[in-house]
Amino acid sequence: MSVLIVEDNEISAELIGFHLNRNRYQTVFARNGEEAIWCMDERPEIQLVITDLNMPRMGGFELIQWMKKTPKWAVVPVVICTCHSDVGHVRQAAELGCRHYLLKPIQCAALLQKVAELLPPDRSLFWTSDQLMKKYGVDQEACARMVAKFSELVRGQHGLIQQSVQGTAELLPAIDLAGLAESAAAMGAEGLLKALKTGHNSAQDPQAVRQILTELEMLAEVLPAE
Repeated sequence: MSVLIVEDNEISAELIGFHLNRNRYQTVFARNGEEAIWCMDERPEIQLVITDLNMPRMGGFELIQWMKKTPKWAVVPVVICTCHSDVGHVRQAAELGCRHYLLKPIQCAALLQKVAELLPPDRSLFWTSDQLMKKYGVDQEACARMVAKFSELVRGQHGLIQQSVQGTAELLPAIDLAGLAESAAAMGAEGLLKALKTGHNSAQDPQAVRQILTELEMLAEVLPAE
């Protein structure tokens, strides 16, 4: 889930980004409304905007007005994060349809609660490239190889397990649930890892096998194909 942080103060931007990244949200940064519009053109997956009000070139209110006039972005929720607590600013925000108003200095618990309320419930199927590079200290090229190998493993094991379920093959030695679990843990694929732990006696548990297949199918949809 991607969050656009529009903030010209580097310390505030760092704090917001830190807390969101720590809770597995992806973040994109802009220093003013103009940069935010450019980011939204480039990153259509953005699902939430957190914006300051007073910024150079284009402030938060102007950005919200632009969003309300743009069909794609009119429905994307906005959280105002500002030092201004006066009635005039709060009223102007309400008139623009923005009821989500947080005051600086940033309170981590309030920020995360507001983000959780506004973003649809979801879970990441596996760690993002940024998270993998940060966690393991690898560069983008090495990260891409890791993702490609995981994709190959997921697709291959899915095919083998599917054959076994359909009765077209026995539970072949090539089905490596332990290796799949190790790779799932390394890649942050928590849903698959949980399904594999539940189905450690999967040959006798058809429901567990179906759950493993479901997780593998979802991963195959988002992992890059060869």
